[in-house]
Amino acid sequence: MLFRSQRTIAKYDDVLRLAPNYVQVHYQEGNIYLKTGQFGKAVEKFNKAIDIDPLFPLSSFRKGYCLVRMRKYPEAETAFRRAISKDKKKNRRDFTEAYENLANVLYIEKKYAEAEKYYKRVIELTHKPEAYMSLLSFYRNTHKTAAAKELCRRILEIDPKNQKVRE
Repeated sequence: MLFRSQRTIAKYDDVLRLAPNYVQVHYQEGNIYLKTGQFGKAVEKFNKAIDIDPLFPLSSFRKGYCLVRMRKYPEAETAFRRAISKDKKKNRRDFTEAYENLANVLYIEKKYAEAEKYYKRVIELTHKPEAYMSLLSFYRNTHKTAAAKELCRRILEIDPKNQKVRE
């Protein structure tokens, strides 16, 4: 995999010599570095893509993911916020991962009120059981017992057979 990635990067670099501002090449190189665990290089490539096309939200999103892996939470928070702000379709269900990642980063940073807001936003966008479980986990970890119990009731209305919630 690494050798193939190196060959791909070399080909992308050939393209960049001809067209240094081809944003998709920088973005794709960033993805390769991300997949191979070279998060610092990935951030550099995503930054270059953002400089060329600041409106494309996925560059900021991927950058945020890399920064989380590097444990640079304040910078990751900024990247996820930027991705969300650049998303033109504010109700896009396929972009909910940015909201959930932002909520997780805010939780790590102990910004609980804001984290809760984003966990709830994910529920609004997806209505997926996993989203409810993330909020429930948040409530348990922040000792919001009353909110956790109420959420359990809501989850059981949607999914009466949910054994995890029943416990």
